[in-house]
Amino acid sequence: MTIIQNPSSLDQQSALHSVSHANWKHRISHFHRIGEAKHPGPNKYKQRNGNPHKGSINSNGKQITKMDFINITHIVNYGHILAERDFDVAIINEHSTPNTLNHKIKDVFGKFTKFCLSPLDGEKNHNTGGVGIIQRGNKNIIHPPTQHKLLNEKLQTGRFALYGINIGSGEVALVYVIYGHTNGNGDPEARDRTDDLLGLIFQDMDMQVPGPKFVMGDFNATVLNLPHLCAQIDMGKIFDIGAMASKYGSSDNLPTCQNIGKHKPSRNDYILANHEAGNYQKV
Repeated sequence: MTIIQNPSSLDQQSALHSVSHANWKHRISHFHRIGEAKHPGPNKYKQRNGNPHKGSINSNGKQITKMDFINITHIVNYGHILAERDFDVAIINEHSTPNTLNHKIKDVFGKFTKFCLSPLDGEKNHNTGGVGIIQRGNKNIIHPPTQHKLLNEKLQTGRFALYGINIGSGEVALVYVIYGHTNGNGDPEARDRTDDLLGLIFQDMDMQVPGPKFVMGDFNATVLNLPHLCAQIDMGKIFDIGAMASKYGSSDNLPTCQNIGKHKPSRNDYILANHEAGNYQKV
């Protein structure tokens, strides 16, 4: 398995901050943050929506799934950046877009793209939050049911979603998407709410059929401030891919976000994997 911190993969002047780049047996995954402050990146990109999407093939001629995880901050404003990227599936944090603007998303990504966006954060008085998925091709988006009743209730909060991703050979990986409450490192209430949501996710993972599972999201907090996550890592049930990047030729715990000119870089965005997901890793 290879994990490479690669902030130069898009325009250096864009506000895109790399989380990690991982090469799996059935997928190549890229995790990026797009659209910080006044630096959304280049204005024009060649959109990859002109023809039906037939999926990705690796150098050995095998079908793979290229998956992006991106905190885009506003999918209508910055979708043109994502539309240029070579992906099969993109997992979205903070789409910040009401469903009345769905037609604009279709305009950006083209008719050969399917998408599903959660509601926005109803606790806010402006359009913010929301998670989702964008999938190229004609296959329907997979919506596995949650097994934990309390977690199911979180589907309408704009902070959580669950999707299934076809990773080859008829196998589907569960992808739990979470958008943590703002300022979890400084606000105990926000931190506890995010940690409680993670706790429900880990319980649900145990209740699901065994198989590869991922948790992706902007947690808005560090691992040490999230006790449920710390416990899962300490028990060896969950792997924090960014924290073990040195095993794959990169550096551990590299930052995932830098709000240009305002704050020091931070690492609040994560890709977590269980043991079964680890079985798909290769060098």
